[in-house]
Amino acid sequence: MAKNSPSPSPSSSPSPPTAHKIPLLTPISFWFKTKLTKLKDKINMRKSITDEQAPAFQFYASDWISDPNRLKLSLEEQGAYILLFCHAWRGFHIPFDNETIAKMCGCRLQKIEKILPKIKHLFEEVKGKDNKKYLICIQAEAERKEQIKNRKKKVVAGKLGAKIRWGEESLGEEK
Repeated sequence: MAKNSPSPSPSSSPSPPTAHKIPLLTPISFWFKTKLTKLKDKINMRKSITDEQAPAFQFYASDWISDPNRLKLSLEEQGAYILLFCHAWRGFHIPFDNETIAKMCGCRLQKIEKILPKIKHLFEEVKGKDNKKYLICIQAEAERKEQIKNRKKKVVAGKLGAKIRWGEESLGEEK
């Protein structure tokens, strides 16, 4: 045999026939089409309550440092309260479960079991539709109601301003 000719080795098997390759764009196209469909569905659906609420709340330093309820709290208790306030703002309520609350506050269960009785008066305990207990932050709900009231005032003022500037037609109202 010549040195240049390859000899078939017993370990090498013949290469399999080339399978039909799917074009590279197919997975991307599928992904894009799926995302587009989900986006269209989202646009056509009514927003949930959590999507419609304001992402932020007013925080007044003078109120925070002068509130008699918080003057009695230790630094740890204040930190736990503000974290739970934020969670309650985003989710409207907090599961009344010490383990979950400890995770929300980033502390050990033993620590939250000491802190929670000292800040619980700042929350209202309610029973959900699922018969589980939840905490609602009293101050967060007061702030939420104030924001809703202010938003309604601005809508009325905006409509009145449009009516004055452009007349009844601008509001889609018939004379």
